[in-house]
Amino acid sequence: IQINPKSEKDHCNRGLVLSALGRKEEALASYDKAIQINPKSKEAYFNRGIVLEDLGRKEEALINYKKSLKGYNRALKINSTDDTSLTNKGIVFSNLGKLKEALKCYIQAIQINSANSIAQQHRRTLIGSQQFWESLSENSLIDLWSGDDDFNTLAGREKLEDCSSKDLSYIHCLWVEQYRLLYLLSADLEQLG
Repeated sequence: IQINPKSEKDHCNRGLVLSALGRKEEALASYDKAIQINPKSKEAYFNRGIVLEDLGRKEEALINYKKSLKGYNRALKINSTDDTSLTNKGIVFSNLGKLKEALKCYIQAIQINSANSIAQQHRRTLIGSQQFWESLSENSLIDLWSGDDDFNTLAGREKLEDCSSKDLSYIHCLWVEQYRLLYLLSADLEQLG
């Protein structure tokens, strides 16, 4: 920052370090400086939202998440294959309570870059959460298996090569139900202590 005080990226990185050290107010000041340099800084608004949420300032966090979402949308208009922006957009959607949209972003990011471990982790965390399952109606049709390495491995096995698309569709439904049952089982186990 001393060498290039006008570097938005450096101020964002400083904010990340300060936040990790628990110095949240100083992190906010770094993000504010990044936003002064670039008022459309999606990373600064995104990380500022996380810090504000950590500080219990939920309404302010939501405002920052919405601003970062606009930035990610702009970035994806320029480069629709930016898996990092898709992943971060998914995190923003998740923080805004838009869980189906978050899942779609994670799946797209994984389809673009199958090595995107952050999108994979967030996808698994999301579909394993009580909030996600409670947000679905009984008849919700949602694509949980796209980008799922385990399912893709299963579907690619020789025994399934001759399956009709209808049969694979049934297998997909069973795969989704597996996630729902695992969630229900984990909730029951938590109640047992």
